[in-house]
Amino acid sequence: MPSDWFTRLQLLAAYLLLNACVSVRWPAPTPLSAWLLPALDVLILLAGMALFAPAPAWPARRFAQLAAAGLLVLRLGRLADGVCLRYLDRRFHVVADLALVPEFARLVRSNLGWVGCVLAGLGFCLVLWLLFHALTRSLSAFARALSQPRVGDVFLLGAGAYVLLSLVSAPHTLRASASVAPRVLRELELWLEARGQFDDPEHAAQRRAFAARFETRQALLRTTPAALARSGKPDVHILLVEAYGHTAQSTPAYRKQLAPAYAAFADAIRGAGFSVCSSNVRATVFGGNSWLTHATLQTAVPIFDQFEYGLLLEHNQHASLAQAFGAAGYRTVSVKPGTTRPAPVTRIYGFEREYVAQDFGYRGRSYAWSPMPDQFVLQHIAQRELAEPTRPLFLEYALVTSHFPWTPQPPYVQGDLGDGRVFTTRAALEFREPRAGLSAQSYAYLNSLSYDLRVISDYLVHDVRADALVLVLGDHQPIAPVAGEDRSRATPLHVVSRSAALLAPLQARGCTPGMLAAREDTGMGMEDLGITILRLLSGELRDPGGS
Repeated sequence: MPSDWFTRLQLLAAYLLLNACVSVRWPAPTPLSAWLLPALDVLILLAGMALFAPAPAWPARRFAQLAAAGLLVLRLGRLADGVCLRYLDRRFHVVADLALVPEFARLVRSNLGWVGCVLAGLGFCLVLWLLFHALTRSLSAFARALSQPRVGDVFLLGAGAYVLLSLVSAPHTLRASASVAPRVLRELELWLEARGQFDDPEHAAQRRAFAARFETRQALLRTTPAALARSGKPDVHILLVEAYGHTAQSTPAYRKQLAPAYAAFADAIRGAGFSVCSSNVRATVFGGNSWLTHATLQTAVPIFDQFEYGLLLEHNQHASLAQAFGAAGYRTVSVKPGTTRPAPVTRIYGFEREYVAQDFGYRGRSYAWSPMPDQFVLQHIAQRELAEPTRPLFLEYALVTSHFPWTPQPPYVQGDLGDGRVFTTRAALEFREPRAGLSAQSYAYLNSLSYDLRVISDYLVHDVRADALVLVLGDHQPIAPVAGEDRSRATPLHVVSRSAALLAPLQARGCTPGMLAAREDTGMGMEDLGITILRLLSGELRDPGGS
């Protein structure tokens, strides 16, 4: 009897492991039912074993190993799905997201260092090896049990009856966990399509829809007035602050924590003669994939995922915001300190000068994802581009100090930063414990935003010329655990200028004086922001009440 109970417990544990391997999307929130409801795919797998296990020539061990390998691959897919759902509020897509593996590896390395990265990799491989053997043993246990007389028949009848009842019973009364087979087949179709071996009807329709959207939006950008001489060709600075999302203002605790930084920013720029108004813009992504925001802003075409980004790159000719300013006589400059590898695709926007990490001559330490502090980036560009300009400037920054994981962070340093070696002598800021009633991660996130507001205000006060138009905005929301209940795609937008004539048309359209936006949805997507800037500087953007 004890032996029978041990066998039953062993089979129960094997069932729970197989079921969890297929159904659970950890680290995404997982309901208890996902652990307990019979997974349809597991039922079918075990039913197949029940049919063939009694056969004398049945290769039970080899089958268990092959099935365990398949389940292990499925588990990795579920894990990737869980990561994307938890942090990016979207599902994982094999073809599009596998291209991002190098960036994920860079994120791990920047957080753990080379030694930690190697140890984490070895640990992960060990876990996979243990899981493979556990799955093999679980399947072998079921194979032995189902090969016994009448056990397999009873299981087949029971599993078949359960599946049939789950199909005809009232919703949520009796059901099996949904099969992953359609998802696997869908990903296989996309993979074959990417290799030119399959023409997926759904993607073909998405291609056609994107092509139509691309032509419409690009035509709009090309025909938008760019008579910038009417406004005197002021410098234009666009500062995209990494992960500066709407939650920073919509979550009361976050808004309270940022209030001193907002007040200090407003006071500093007011003392230099600037005014500011604020609203929101809608990004196309959540939690990451910043390059899709940059593509959307530059091309005026909303890019929602990596597949559409690939479609954008297939077009050889692009109109862009940088090209529009370049045609008007501006020197156009892209500043991307977070770009550490060659990125020739960014050349499609037509910037006259691009600064990436290696162009800064930085000799200080890095801070997690950020190769250098945003304070250093702004000071370096001010010295290189703003000190003695010969033409009006159009600059687009992609600031990175506020990038996940937000610890460690650089300290604020007074004076000339030189080549950045000063940062090797200053202690980095670490955030490992909860503070001010916030989690360590949330507090670190808000501290990084406060830091960026401070260094941007320095840049405005000391380096920006009198007639400039400055836009400070987020590229997307932070990861979902920090964004909390705010799952909108909105990001704050602060428009700063000494010219009342530049701010008035925006204020007439809902841009509220001060640092806090009065409403969430201004009706402006990220794809409309560049066109709005061109219309504003061309004198075509007027008070709606007076048009």
